[in-house]
Amino acid sequence: MPDGRRRGAGDGQERRGRGRGPLAAISEAMVEDAMDERTVEKGEAYLEGGNVLDAVDLGDALWGRVQGRQSEPYGVTIRLSGGGLSARCSCPMEAMCKHCAALALMWARNPGSFVDGGAVLRSIEEMERDELVSRLKGFLRSDPSLLIGFRDALQEAREGQGSETLAR
Repeated sequence: MPDGRRRGAGDGQERRGRGRGPLAAISEAMVEDAMDERTVEKGEAYLEGGNVLDAVDLGDALWGRVQGRQSEPYGVTIRLSGGGLSARCSCPMEAMCKHCAALALMWARNPGSFVDGGAVLRSIEEMERDELVSRLKGFLRSDPSLLIGFRDALQEAREGQGSETLAR
């Protein structure tokens, strides 16, 4: 059985390790306990077929994009909850599906292949302001849909500041 080793999304390097934090407890046995046998088999096929496109360790959750039969990949989030897996997906099944199984199996076999989201966030915090603004503008220009979310976040922040000002 292949070991699920893949390159870390976007970094071009294979990284090894047993995982970080509470997510290190996720094992193949846990995946098999959480999902039915057929779902795990389909997830295995997706993993072996290279359908896991992105994989990020967020510290308290795993996030990934898994290519299904539709043109757009599905977004998957996996967490530990009550000693077991909690998995959500943007596919019509919404949870505990083959896309979730693929991402969870990838983590169980090779957590070092996941991008360390915490390390990326720490790097952002260390950037100089001008460099950060320049890179942010580049991301927003490359994917204009991000502008909508960013605009909404700015509006929420402004409204929150207004509420604080009124409370003073």
